[in-house]
Amino acid sequence: MKKKNSFKWKGLLSIGIWMVSIAMFAQNITVRGTVTDANNEPVIGASIVVEGNPSLGTITDIDGRYLLSNVPADATLQFSYVGMITQSIPVNGKTTIDLIMESDDEVLDEVVVTALGMKRSSKALGYAMTELKGENLNTNLINPVSALQGKVAGVEIANSDGGLFGSTKILIRGASTLGKNNQPIYVVDGVILSNDIKEGNPDWDSEPSDYGNELKNLNPDDFETVSVLKGAAATALYGSRGLNGAVVITTKSGKAGQGLGIQFSQTFGVDALTSQPRLQNVFGNGTLAPNVDYGEKDENGKYYTYDNFRQYQLNDDGRFTLLPNQGASFGPQFDGREVEYYDGTYRSYNPVRNNFKEAYDTGFNSNTNLTISGGNDKTTFYTSLSYKYATGILPNNQFQRLSFLGKASHKITDKVKLDISMAFANYLPKNPLRNIGEKFVDGNWGRSYDPSYSKDKYRGAMGLASSTYNDQYANMPAANIWWSLYENEYEQKETSVRPVVKLEVDLLDWLKFNTEGSYNYYYTRYEGKEASTDINNPTGKYEMKLNSKEQTNLNANFIANKTFGDWTVNGFLRGEYYENFLQSQRMNTVGGLVVPNQF
Repeated sequence: MKKKNSFKWKGLLSIGIWMVSIAMFAQNITVRGTVTDANNEPVIGASIVVEGNPSLGTITDIDGRYLLSNVPADATLQFSYVGMITQSIPVNGKTTIDLIMESDDEVLDEVVVTALGMKRSSKALGYAMTELKGENLNTNLINPVSALQGKVAGVEIANSDGGLFGSTKILIRGASTLGKNNQPIYVVDGVILSNDIKEGNPDWDSEPSDYGNELKNLNPDDFETVSVLKGAAATALYGSRGLNGAVVITTKSGKAGQGLGIQFSQTFGVDALTSQPRLQNVFGNGTLAPNVDYGEKDENGKYYTYDNFRQYQLNDDGRFTLLPNQGASFGPQFDGREVEYYDGTYRSYNPVRNNFKEAYDTGFNSNTNLTISGGNDKTTFYTSLSYKYATGILPNNQFQRLSFLGKASHKITDKVKLDISMAFANYLPKNPLRNIGEKFVDGNWGRSYDPSYSKDKYRGAMGLASSTYNDQYANMPAANIWWSLYENEYEQKETSVRPVVKLEVDLLDWLKFNTEGSYNYYYTRYEGKEASTDINNPTGKYEMKLNSKEQTNLNANFIANKTFGDWTVNGFLRGEYYENFLQSQRMNTVGGLVVPNQF
């Protein structure tokens, strides 16, 4: 009998441990540790990311220490550093993981793409650089800059508030100038592209501004390698343009002897707001001082009590109604009593606890990519066609991108090779993201604000925009954020064309000559349509902006690479012609439209 009870106790103990184990692995933890090399020296700038979630990562500090929060207890951490063997370590619920990294001799001797597309042995470089393979990047992103997050030591990446297609800021080893432009140049198959940073977006019905830049027209599925060049020595060949570093992107090419290859991929994704800031749910919004009854006065004539519910007033039926101008600071405490709201209906005065999350929609994105490649010993080719579509987390925030890349290479003789390529992209970003989150914390939208109600009632009397207090019976029409999101349209159609022709000649076994010509045409057409709202915009507004940029680049290079025993001498002679032509036009209505809201 005692033996039987002992068996039951052990069984219950095992079940208890198993349940505790499940609970432990269901939560997120903070992991910290130190990364060193074989000589017990700290590895500075080592990358630590969660496998399967490259956006969750960090790098080691000057002492080789790291700290990474919000890590799933059952996750696997990937440790990587240039010249070191990449290692994957299961977390298994541990909060401290120290690691000794080993040198990767093969990586130290690999051939990498440097400035001007020249290939060099990585161990022969006199400067810092990092090369990433295309398959190691997250290709489901709009801006390829974001794909470098957590991948390169010493690189800081920050996204703007432009939503789906907003600009992305990147700093390589910090700011190099006191000005606001510290962005590196981007070189795609020899063509320099701009990564201009736009200003933030306004909150209400002013014209949104951040439509991103040229980089969003690239298809990350076409990337063969991405090289990040750091420092003046690495980018000297680009002159002053490379002051802040360079990101050199080489696209895929056809491979000889592999027959005809066809690849098709289809990916889907969902964007959703999973949490909201911790906000108080005890008090509602306050009102302006003249509308407040502070209660009784003391003997000196000063108020010494404050009755929260004096911020209400009684209507003709003797029931509580909200005071006008309500929406500033703290107000009456939520107690569930029936209160007349601005639309004349009575509702319980309670907080809408998840109204921050409910103000946003669920976004969707899909990417379709088709590639065809092949070739023989003399001729190779590569073509790709891609279509990407996405919707954002606010109404009408969406984009479409259709891109094409065609490349061919032909060996005219054993010593002469001709490369040609053509890249084309059509892009339609629509309605950049608006910053509505701050409305919940600046007093405009309080804890009783109901986004679903406001989305339904953004039209007031006569179909015009209602006031910011969501009064569908308002006599005076006024602009509000939901009217702007649902009724106004701000879109920018973009076209990008980049042809490149390159000729390479092997003059001697140690001397090569190449010449290249490229042209980059980038055209944008912006249209802003604002429906009539108030006295400042009684019939509607229309605006159009046309911008074009043409870059022409011609260059010729002699490249020498001679080995004398254990010594290797490299040198080059280069001549370049570069021209940049910009043109812009702007047209807009003055005094509104002749026929209201007819664009």
